Amino acid sequence: MGMLWGEKENKTLPDFLEALAAYTEDIQRYYDNTDANVDAEKSARSTFADIFKGAKVYD
Repeated sequence: MGMLWGEKENKTLPDFLEALAAYTEDIQRYYDNTDANVDAEKSARSTFADIFKGAKVYD
């Protein structure tokens, strides 16, 4: 933890795409941990946007 937002970014396309694929699989856990009350299995533009935002820094 201890990492500041933007400190580590997936700056290359291959890194970003790898993180995008991984975060797509993990987004429901993020929602559950933040008590967001969102079902990632249901299509929503907001979920898609969250995945792209998260993939920027996902490791």
